Amino acid sequence: MLTPAKIVIISATVMGIVQLLKAANLPAKLAPVAVVVISAICLILFGWSQNDLSRASSFDYFATGITIALSAMGLFGLAQKGIEVSQPLLNSNAAKMLLIFGVASVLLLTQTACPGKAKVSIQAAAEASKDLGGGTRDVIKAVRQAYEKNLISLELKNKLADGLGLIATGGLHGTQVIDALNNEFGGDINRVPSEVWTNAAKLFDDEVVRPFLDLLRDLNTITPGQSLSIRIALSAVRSAILTIAVVFGRQNSLDRQFKQFEGGQVLALARLEVRFG
Repeated sequence: MLTPAKIVIISATVMGIVQLLKAANLPAKLAPVAVVVISAICLILFGWSQNDLSRASSFDYFATGITIALSAMGLFGLAQKGIEVSQPLLNSNAAKMLLIFGVASVLLLTQTACPGKAKVSIQAAAEASKDLGGGTRDVIKAVRQAYEKNLISLELKNKLADGLGLIATGGLHGTQVIDALNNEFGGDINRVPSEVWTNAAKLFDDEVVRPFLDLLRDLNTITPGQSLSIRIALSAVRSAILTIAVVFGRQNSLDRQFKQFEGGQVLALARLEVRFG
């Protein structure tokens, strides 16, 4: 999500680059192309770094890019006196090369930042599904240790263990499904029939996401200090689930959903434990 503070950061970056180009005596005729290209690249890089590039946020990025580009053009005095149009903007070879470079850069960054249904995402999801088994074993160990230290009750210990077992089983089923899709469709999600993909997404929701959310709810019934070691171990499972969610286009929504159950106090304690523990 583009907040005012983030827009200021992007704008400052664009302005800094444009200032450098101006100092390098970039011709005013090339300024509009250069400013638009730089604004687009900075916005895409920022969105990619924040994992925030989605259809829902696309117009916000577009509108922000236009605003920033217009502001940056003012550094060349273009907003006040306009551009001299006695000669076409793309007359020079340098201008053509700049435009080609800009278009190629934006396309490359878009493909990198928004791979969509890419083969690499299926492979990553398959590996993440396999990782769920090992991740849940580590959490079960942390749950057992928390019980032995009298941090959690026997009832909660058994409840958490049952939920982790469901996630591990769901991960195994997910691995089998993803491997089958890889073998049948060569890793190309676009070839997978929509009903098959819908069933795979439902399996992911029912057998992995739902038990994980139940797990987070159960952890919220005890204090951050009691659940700290369990939450730290659970972070690997969380990451694996979000990796799988990429192929279903659900990563951002699930991340937001998970954060509703994760208080800032717990995350701060976890960072301190990792740093000083």
